[in-house]
Amino acid sequence: MQRAKSDRASTPLMDDGSSRLLLATGRTLWDNALLLIVCSLLLLFVLIPFVIVASVTGWFFVWTPMVLATAPIWLGTVAVSDRLLDGDGVGVRELPLIVRLHWRVALQLALVPAVLGVLALALLEFSNGANDTNPARLMIPGMVGALVAIAVLIGPAFAIAARANAGARIAWVMAARQVVSRPVQQIGLVACFGVLLWLAVVIGPPLLLGLGPLAVLNAALARTPISGVATLDNSERNRRP
Repeated sequence: MQRAKSDRASTPLMDDGSSRLLLATGRTLWDNALLLIVCSLLLLFVLIPFVIVASVTGWFFVWTPMVLATAPIWLGTVAVSDRLLDGDGVGVRELPLIVRLHWRVALQLALVPAVLGVLALALLEFSNGANDTNPARLMIPGMVGALVAIAVLIGPAFAIAARANAGARIAWVMAARQVVSRPVQQIGLVACFGVLLWLAVVIGPPLLLGLGPLAVLNAALARTPISGVATLDNSERNRRP
């Protein structure tokens, strides 16, 4: 019996069709609620100044620096969540080290949504008051489709980069494979983000404390066989800070 327990403990936590991943996710959220709140507060500390500036100048000038500034914190939060799912202890003092470890890849991943977001805002600005044949207005559907695709891909890309210490290019490729294999889960993750942001606007910013739990969900949904993330071996895991 002890050997069976040891084998289960050494088996990488992944979505194998059982309830193991679901139970581990719930246990992680319950046992590490305070740490996840700290991560959420750190994200809010970065986001709020940009939101205040955007209320005055508009989102066109704020979007790119906001995305680039938030990305390392978010990737660090996902990396923390991934370690918590494995049962590894993480202290508050380790957060800066984890963020510093992943900041370069985070910025590389964030460049795509940062650029596409600015282009979308520019198209909306140029299309205001234009006729139906205006080129800017004709390009909006394609830009919306690109933004939706990136929104679906960005979640698994960040989770894969956090767990496998992968570069941006490999993370995008592995994320695309995962989305193709299990699109409903990733679309559901985007929907959860959308609902959280909507509730934060309607009810109040304190609801953004749910960003920490969403990071745990993001890390958990990336643990599929097709992504190759769940098979991280012990040598790679030991390289974590």
